[in-house]
Amino acid sequence: MERALLIATGSVVATALLYFLIGLGVLDIGTSKEGAGNDLLGFGTVSGVAYLIVATLIYLIKRKLVWILAAVFDLLVIIVYFAVAGIRQPPYEVWGLLIKVLEVVLLGALAYLIYGARKPSPARPQT
Repeated sequence: MERALLIATGSVVATALLYFLIGLGVLDIGTSKEGAGNDLLGFGTVSGVAYLIVATLIYLIKRKLVWILAAVFDLLVIIVYFAVAGIRQPPYEVWGLLIKVLEVVLLGALAYLIYGARKPSPARPQT
C-alpha cells in the first residue's frame, strides 16, 4: 500500500509542478482559438494548488473516501482536457499530454488503493 501511496503522491506533485510551470509561462501550451485572453498564471496557479491539496489529502488521510474523491476529480480533469481541445491551438500539446499521462498513473494508483490494497488479516490460530 505504501508504494501505491508514493506513486499516487509523486504523480500528483509532478502534475502540480507542471501546472505551476505552465502558469509561469515556462512551458508553452498554445493559445485559445476563441480569442479570449489566456490567464495562464491564474490557470496554472489554481491547478497547481488544487493538485498539491490532492497530494496532501491522498498521503495524509489514508481513507478510501478520499481516494475515491481524488479519482473522480482527476477523471473529470482528464475529460475536460479532451472536451475543450477544439478551442485550443494546438488542440493537444506535449505538456498537456504529459500531465494526462501523470493523471492516468494517479488513477491507476488510486484504483489499486481503492480496490486492490487489502489490510493484512489477523493471523488465524492453527488448529
